[in-house]
Amino acid sequence: MHDMITRPIKISVVISAYNNSNLLKLLLTNLYQTKFLDFEVIIVDDASTEDLSNLASLFPIIYLRNKTNLGVAKTRMIAARKARGEILLSLDSDVIPYGDLLTEVNKFFTSHPQALALSGFAGTAKENTSFFARFKLWRDWSYWNLEADKDSFYWFKTSIGAIKRKTFFELGGYPNYFFKPGVNTFEDLDFSYRLAKKGKIFFDPDLAVGHRYGGLIKLISTYFKRTILFVEILVKKRHFPGVATTSSEAITIILSGLCLLAIVNLPLMAVLIILFILRQRKFLYLCWQKEGLIFAIGAFFTDWLLCLIIIGGGIYACLRLAIKKLA
Repeated sequence: MHDMITRPIKISVVISAYNNSNLLKLLLTNLYQTKFLDFEVIIVDDASTEDLSNLASLFPIIYLRNKTNLGVAKTRMIAARKARGEILLSLDSDVIPYGDLLTEVNKFFTSHPQALALSGFAGTAKENTSFFARFKLWRDWSYWNLEADKDSFYWFKTSIGAIKRKTFFELGGYPNYFFKPGVNTFEDLDFSYRLAKKGKIFFDPDLAVGHRYGGLIKLISTYFKRTILFVEILVKKRHFPGVATTSSEAITIILSGLCLLAIVNLPLMAVLIILFILRQRKFLYLCWQKEGLIFAIGAFFTDWLLCLIIIGGGIYACLRLAIKKLA
């Protein structure tokens, strides 16, 4: 019996959970319908207000509960340390897999034995019905499938990402900097930077889960906060981390600011807007194809706004770092 408990396995699914019991049941129901059997599921409950302990009686999971809310990064680390699998499959607690996710992960690492990490895609049109949710869906889809350099590094998405356990711990996992309860600290961005220096992060569009995106306020908050962290990494590492934002995207972002500054010169502003549209043409054409012309026009203005938010986040981050240095 002891050997059965401690034997190594192929895949450990690690989930940081806070409430969302109904979505967790859907997620687990899907996972346990897999044809792949060499896996375990570890759920660490980050002091939910809902009772998630009954999941352990419904599914053969390993269930742990934090006494206090520790934050998603530390909770993911607790789950990873408990895991026995050669591969760690990180999932958000509110995603819904499509197809046989575990079989797909095993297939990839079996055919790519030297690969270190694999990211999938979170979000489908089925879950996202509002304009801004669908904007985020197609914005991400365009980046991952149409715009990103397939020969460069991809972002390791903790919402749907698989990584060799040995590699994860060699890189130190998520450092104490990100252990902040109740705060979305974007530990995946920092980790992706370190992982990209070690090896390529592959992307598989067939590794897909459904995920609900938020509205405009959520978009603005996420872009602003990620920009602050991005600038901090940029300053600390003294290297442009093209994991989440490429140098080409940076040029597009700067161009959005120039468009606004040129408002006093309408002919110049028109030229800059045309250049901005040309740089975003793949995304805007995708929106037109999928949602129609009106949606594409709305996507243009939303994209422009978020680029300006990124500029604002960058300015804020630089000022904050300057104040810390002077202090």
